[in-house]
Amino acid sequence: MIFKTVALVSLCSVVLTCNAKWGKDLEIGGLVGATNYFGDINTMNPFHKVRPGALIFGRYNYHSQLSFRTNVNFAMLSGTDKSSDYSYQIQRNLEFTSYVFGLSGVVEFNFIPIQAAKNINRVSPYFSIGLGTNLVNKTFERKFFQNIEIPVALGVKINTPGKWTFSIEYSMRKFFRDDLDRLDYLLFDVNSEHRYRQMTVLSNNDWFSFLGIGIAYKLRDKSKCPAFTSINKNGAIHAGSNTEHEYRSQSTPNSYTS
Repeated sequence: MIFKTVALVSLCSVVLTCNAKWGKDLEIGGLVGATNYFGDINTMNPFHKVRPGALIFGRYNYHSQLSFRTNVNFAMLSGTDKSSDYSYQIQRNLEFTSYVFGLSGVVEFNFIPIQAAKNINRVSPYFSIGLGTNLVNKTFERKFFQNIEIPVALGVKINTPGKWTFSIEYSMRKFFRDDLDRLDYLLFDVNSEHRYRQMTVLSNNDWFSFLGIGIAYKLRDKSKCPAFTSINKNGAIHAGSNTEHEYRSQSTPNSYTS
């Protein structure tokens, strides 16, 4: 069931990426940056125990404003009660480190049209949303739904003349599980000042953010090759001088002298 989940949530983007008609519409790349956990230990601080993260992706540019992307990501997440302003967290004094691996498929919308195959400088903000699954500390949840995540991102994409695209992206991933912080479902001691504070809030599923800078390589259009030419009905040659010379050499009969 878990393997079916992994295949299902990225099916659409994978199929579109692998079956792109022209190579120029495909890009492969990655992002590296920093992650931040949000949950029972850190509720709102965007710079709480920042840790490294990375993502690799394949992108199919279906339209100048619409792309489909398949992501494989890794995130190291950490949190601690020591830096909290709340007395119950100081008393609880817990900390954790978790490792998350994810697979997702997203739809990416460019606010300004971009044609990756053309040698035109173009900068565009973009928005993406999708569906994915995750593996937290080498474990899946027993319930199917709890292994799902929803990635949402905002970014800026720079299309350069040539083979490269650059980007900066900030994403949030909504989880439907509450074990990123490794907390147990236990209450404080009944004699504690904070006896009604749970170790983990059951209704507060965890999130994490990722801020990264990325680079993508535009795959060549393999449907055409400059080393070969086509000749139209009038016999015109549509290539450079070297190919034209070779064609004329092959089509001109050799002359012999006695």
